[in-house]
Amino acid sequence: MSTQNSKELALSRVHPDYSGPPEFPAVTAADDWQFLCGAESSNFNFQHAIRELKRLADCQDRTSKVVTERKSTGVDLTGDISGTFNSAEDGRWLAEQCANPANTSRIYLRVTVPGFCHITGHFIVTNFQFTGQDLEGNMTFSANISVDGDYTFTAIPAA
Repeated sequence: MSTQNSKELALSRVHPDYSGPPEFPAVTAADDWQFLCGAESSNFNFQHAIRELKRLADCQDRTSKVVTERKSTGVDLTGDISGTFNSAEDGRWLAEQCANPANTSRIYLRVTVPGFCHITGHFIVTNFQFTGQDLEGNMTFSANISVDGDYTFTAIPAA
């Protein structure tokens, strides 16, 4: 069984006993989240979708320089995570989010980067791999997740 290390990235899901409103971003209390797994390695990417417009600085003068204006039209967030599950049940739950063809829904997750931020929102598991069990019987895994819709980025204040 994996335990949460305060220095590793943590992935949490809404606690199965949570009975509050399910809509985003209603789940905010720490007790409403269940630790799913700790990441031994991770990589997250925030990428802006950019709309680019090029125009002449002076429309009346064709020899004027070209000005490029860029505007963000949104941010895409993807992540690669590998680690050990808190329990076999948690491993089966995340695997089912990707492996079951009938399950095309998004899942509500919180990613905690210790000392840096919480990222909370709906995600889709786009890839899931498991590598068997280690000497203690823990299943190790790797997964790719992509944000699906709105999410919150909450910075963790420096201690």
